Amino acid sequence: MANSKKLSTSYALMALKPGSVPLNPEANIGNPRKVRCDKMFANNTSTGCVHADARPQLVLPLSQYGAAAATYAWAQQKLVDRWGSASNPLRRLADSAAAEGNRTRVCGEGATRPFTHRPDLVVNDSCDEYPFAATHEGGRNGALCADVIPLLENGVWQFYGDPAAPDVTGNEPCIRGHVPLEQNTAAGGKLGSNSQTERIIPDEKFEVVITN
Repeated sequence: MANSKKLSTSYALMALKPGSVPLNPEANIGNPRKVRCDKMFANNTSTGCVHADARPQLVLPLSQYGAAAATYAWAQQKLVDRWGSASNPLRRLADSAAAEGNRTRVCGEGATRPFTHRPDLVVNDSCDEYPFAATHEGGRNGALCADVIPLLENGVWQFYGDPAAPDVTGNEPCIRGHVPLEQNTAAGGKLGSNSQTERIIPDEKFEVVITN
């Protein structure tokens, strides 16, 4: 927050009618919503402002991000914490080393129950974690996660439990989706670029919105 400032804005309006003398020609209008301006993105060369009290969103269309977006939507609907929803938003973790540590604990060697790849069911299968590693809510031991296989069948996303994992209860604090690597990578790239375009500063809350 040291590199950002919150400002109040106001507007002055003057209305004049030709041939008349206005009694009160000026009106000052104050904006109660604070504007936050920063220079924290694009190598500190880009200055921009946002309404600080308007929560930013990460929008991921199913048509573009496929199984990755479907996995996040399923987690919001089925898991107890509803991570990324309006009632329980995520918080951006800007430390890349910490984010990589989170990813290792969920999908890598840090998980006490390894993620089992299923190339027989998912082409180019990869482990896609949610909540994201680049959030403060990410980084739980992958052994605690719900392992699911999202498959698009007749135009509808169906979810199956991984036979190599415990049955899904809905009380898991995280999810590991069997997602094609290209969709996993695309969604991760969007998460990173979205922080810049929406000017989401470190530790700021944001929502994840899945659309068609």
